[in-house]
Amino acid sequence: MDEQDAKREREATRTKLQRAAVEMAARRSLAKGSRTRTPSLAERVEALGFGVETARVFDLLPVIHVAWADGEVQMLEREAIMRVLEARKIPPGSEAHVLVDTLLERHPGKIYMDETLAVLREIVANDRRRSEALVDLCFVIARAHGAGVLGLRDPIDSREKQVLYEVADALGSRAQLWVRAKFGELVPEA
Repeated sequence: MDEQDAKREREATRTKLQRAAVEMAARRSLAKGSRTRTPSLAERVEALGFGVETARVFDLLPVIHVAWADGEVQMLEREAIMRVLEARKIPPGSEAHVLVDTLLERHPGKIYMDETLAVLREIVANDRRRSEALVDLCFVIARAHGAGVLGLRDPIDSREKQVLYEVADALGSRAQLWVRAKFGELVPEA
């Protein structure tokens, strides 16, 4: 696949994801307005543009959110996220890899991020370790941004800190406690 084809594929993926987020927000509003049950988690993940292959990276969306905290994804943040894909044995060119690459290339939009975080909150609601692991991974990415500054300042700037709190708020009380503990604001529970 040449660069032009890859670019078109990422653009098509981006359009699909944005459309999916708007449709998901509309579904949720409709369900709330009609006082019916919300769509199942699997339906919601699928509606946000994730399939069997790409679902393997759904939990990386908070990490991507943090990477975009200052309005751009720095090279060190991108490399750190790509190492996560490599560790998960997600090969370059796979649907999951292209999806992450697409989300790192251009910000997916606030609606999309809000919808994905809302679904993730339900997925990790009763899984303490998973919510803590997501917060830990977000911290790795936030620190990657400041890694090239020779330790002269805190590697996590105020915008990243704000987004870390937003992600933790979206993921629920356990993530909120964990992020506060990571910033030294309290001691985590055993």
